[in-house]
Amino acid sequence: MLFIHGTKDRTIPYNGGMIRSTARERLLSAPEHALFWARHNGCLDTFAKSELPDVQPADKTRIRVSTFQSCPTVAPIQLLTVEGGGHQSPIAEQNTGSKSGMGMLGNRSYDIDATETMWTFFNSVPPAVAGGVSEQK
Repeated sequence: MLFIHGTKDRTIPYNGGMIRSTARERLLSAPEHALFWARHNGCLDTFAKSELPDVQPADKTRIRVSTFQSCPTVAPIQLLTVEGGGHQSPIAEQNTGSKSGMGMLGNRSYDIDATETMWTFFNSVPPAVAGGVSEQK
């Protein structure tokens, strides 16, 4: 399972909490959500951290990668934290124009392409089990 979440997302807050006054339950933070699924999939609670290159400094974002350890081959868990990113999928773009001021959705990261990142991640899972880990338990 791959999570890509901006720390400045005002729609689904990175740190969790209530998103509206009528909500009955608190949303998990992005790290708590990833940990929940890591435990569900049989991974260790520990993860390796790395930081991706800041390809577009003008977008005011950085991407940290947290990969949970000892996950089954068929059930990897990874959290990409977009520091300074809002509620927009990262896209790789060659345009060097201004990247700030993205309005209500917040900053978009131009350091990775989310579609390509998802394809690479999910393509690494053996195809015979692409339907999901929960079916195997």
